[in-house]
Amino acid sequence: MRISAPQVERWQRVMGYLKDPRFGTGWSRSAKAGLSNVFARLIERGRIGRLVLDAGSSWSSLAVEFGYANRGRYTVVGLDVGFDRAVEVAAPQRRGEPPLLRVRGDLSDLASALKQGGIQGWLEQRGIPEIKFNTVLLSDVLNYVDFQRVIISLRDEHLAPSGRIVTCNMAGVVFKHKLAHSNGVKNNSDLLAFMRKSGMIEEEVHHPISGKEFTTRQSDISRQILVFRKN
Repeated sequence: MRISAPQVERWQRVMGYLKDPRFGTGWSRSAKAGLSNVFARLIERGRIGRLVLDAGSSWSSLAVEFGYANRGRYTVVGLDVGFDRAVEVAAPQRRGEPPLLRVRGDLSDLASALKQGGIQGWLEQRGIPEIKFNTVLLSDVLNYVDFQRVIISLRDEHLAPSGRIVTCNMAGVVFKHKLAHSNGVKNNSDLLAFMRKSGMIEEEVHHPISGKEFTTRQSDISRQILVFRKN
């Protein structure tokens, strides 16, 4: 089920305040460090691949940030339903950071989002002839979609052979705009159990990380980081 027009408007309001520099450090240090370490290992071992999807990337892509910090040589497609433009090449902020293409689209209908004009040509210019992702980063998006359908669609349609799904999800906590999906992730154990049944290969599981977050209130909540590889 795709996100409705009113929900898109709500997300765009959320995106508006996420542009505010005050929210640049919204992720707790421990959660961000844990995810950065996962990317560092994938880059060091040559497993990150050439094309990374950062779903729910907001205006500040974690995949770009981690690539810059760890000298990752890959290209990033940032997907978010709240972007102002359908397709936009992001201006680099630092020399040596991975190139980023922002794509406005719904993760529940990724195929349609990737058919928008300009995406294929931009990737071909970088020597990427096919839109198959080597790594997909899902950071705090699985509460807002039918997560089982999204995971299966990514596995079957959008991951390259031996591609990976990396999740860092704050289960059960949502923005105040009531955007949670009825079939979204409710707790970390449900997500882990589903991933283990998905036919993908479990590579890393990091148990919930607590820290201060900004989404609904300043309180201690938990995240869990998972890395699963396509069989």
